[in-house]
Amino acid sequence: MNKRIWKLPRYKVLRNIIAQDIAVGKYPAGSQLPGTRELCNIYNVSHNTVELAIRLLAEEKLIRCRKGTLAKVLPPRQKNNLWIAIIGSNPDGDILYNYQESPWFWTICNEITSRLLRDGNVALQLSLYGKLQEHLSKADGFIVIKSNAVADKLRNLPENSLPQDLPCVYIDPRAVPVAENTIKLDYSAACRKIATYFIASGVQHFLVHDIIDEFDDGGETCCRFQEFYRTLAENAVPADCIHKLHSNKGVIGNDELMEIIHKRMPEFSGKVGILCSQDIIAARICKAAPAWNRTLKKDLLVAGVSGLPELYSATPALSSINVPFDEIVDTSLNMLYAMINKKLPSMPGKVYNLNFCIRDT
Repeated sequence: MNKRIWKLPRYKVLRNIIAQDIAVGKYPAGSQLPGTRELCNIYNVSHNTVELAIRLLAEEKLIRCRKGTLAKVLPPRQKNNLWIAIIGSNPDGDILYNYQESPWFWTICNEITSRLLRDGNVALQLSLYGKLQEHLSKADGFIVIKSNAVADKLRNLPENSLPQDLPCVYIDPRAVPVAENTIKLDYSAACRKIATYFIASGVQHFLVHDIIDEFDDGGETCCRFQEFYRTLAENAVPADCIHKLHSNKGVIGNDELMEIIHKRMPEFSGKVGILCSQDIIAARICKAAPAWNRTLKKDLLVAGVSGLPELYSATPALSSINVPFDEIVDTSLNMLYAMINKKLPSMPGKVYNLNFCIRDT
């Protein structure tokens, strides 16, 4: 391959060449790409360049890769030229604010935006605090990413603030029942496994930064980690060994939370386990461990449940959960596309049962 064309990193150039070969039918949909060694010979590049290019093509959903098999070329995505709004609770539209205050929302929002742009659609990132009517008049459909703040704002919106006839999908990481047009994340299995992991590791004091969720009718409330508490109770963990670090409304700022943990840590003798709602907080706790004379995995265990990619959480927590962001984005958008294209009033909801995993720091 002519070296003069390498103006971008080699793997990105190779990605573009293979993508073009797919587009012109050299590698038709349903066929398999040649193996890594053969691609190295065909394009006169290194093994590492091929692997990086293949990974990028897989991330863009042009191919599917599975361990032990050749990459398969996927059918082209339908380009709908739709206008899709993504709605959150950010009051001023500041992207940095979204990352600092709600990295999970920031991550899922950007994944949706990337997929929409790859599909040839327009992505409108809106706030419940903005002029929704004006912007939604241009939209073909919208996605609401629910957090506690979003749920509270929706509850207090004037009637008919959101168009009732516009296709809508909810992505809801909160502890609420699944409903039509909703993608729900269920933390139950992960919480049971985290509790079991803590108990088996000899944890004597359990610090929990929980999130309290109100159901949409404004009535009953529910904590996200209820299965964690249930498992502790089933294993006869004394109630005075469980320390809940949340306010009545379930909202404590990150800096305030770290200060509370810092002040309380000297109270506890023996092994401490901390379960918190964000991976970024878990990472900060791991970093602060030496100041508390605690050794990770020896007398301090940490679990964060955002399931964020390590790129976004900066330092992975000792333990976390696997959140299939790609699948959630694909499912929600495919659901929305079907509602728009087939003029369906609703689609069945879907539940993702999240799994617990242990990470090394």
